[in-house]
Amino acid sequence: MKYSIIFAGSNNYVLEYLAHRNDISVEYCFFHGESGDLAKIISCCKDYGLKYAVVKKNKQILEILKVLPSIKIGICSSFIILDEKVYNWPEKGFINIHPSYLPSYKGANPFYYMLMNNEKEGGVTVHEITNVVDGGDILAQARYPVSLEDDISMLIEKANKLSTVLLENNLDGIIHGAVKKNKNTGGGHYPPVTSRQWINLSMLPMQIYNLVRSQTIYGGCLLKRNEKEFIVEGVILNYHGRDSITIGTIDKSYLQDVLVDGDIKIILFSREHNSWNM
Repeated sequence: MKYSIIFAGSNNYVLEYLAHRNDISVEYCFFHGESGDLAKIISCCKDYGLKYAVVKKNKQILEILKVLPSIKIGICSSFIILDEKVYNWPEKGFINIHPSYLPSYKGANPFYYMLMNNEKEGGVTVHEITNVVDGGDILAQARYPVSLEDDISMLIEKANKLSTVLLENNLDGIIHGAVKKNKNTGGGHYPPVTSRQWINLSMLPMQIYNLVRSQTIYGGCLLKRNEKEFIVEGVILNYHGRDSITIGTIDKSYLQDVLVDGDIKIILFSREHNSWNM
């Protein structure tokens, strides 16, 4: 017997995993206009013959749900906030796959803050969706290591892989009410980062290093000197006598800044750039 589910989100990795499962029928997929790589997600739906809609409002989702067969559960990963009528529509409600170890790092982009705070571990949490954003009961969660070599793209990849592991090990139990629920109280809620970040060369070298590795998927950090604007595309870290760590693009023709704080040294590589988009 197949479980009928609906999917809402921009996580192509999770969607492809669900489409591969023989015990699941993905009845419909919902995306919004800012859903990551929208073309890639739509291509995945076409490859697997999945119905989909690009929506702006919850009302549009409800109109489609009304004509679908009975839905066992909804699965959300990186999507707009669902209203109560939507997340209560499936028989078992909606679950969300959040890319942090809740209750820590609630909010849309925990990766940026995890890197800026120099965290040594990240995590993924599967939780119920309620009227409290990222605040529903925890159904399953796990951690992964974060190293100084990781940039934001690597954290996203680690979280994506761990998401499918959690679903593989726990989805059946969640559907049948066989998993223990844990309260999801406390923790900070972090606002989304909606613009590329500027470097101030008076910041500590490690802060700058973390900022650079938090911005690689956005095209690099921004830097202003002598009324000219530069884009920082790469950094080399020398840390406590260990082997050098490289993040981003290292081009010796770029302008270089060397910053030192004790036994921590970074070399920034930047090029002049006068126009860009986030």
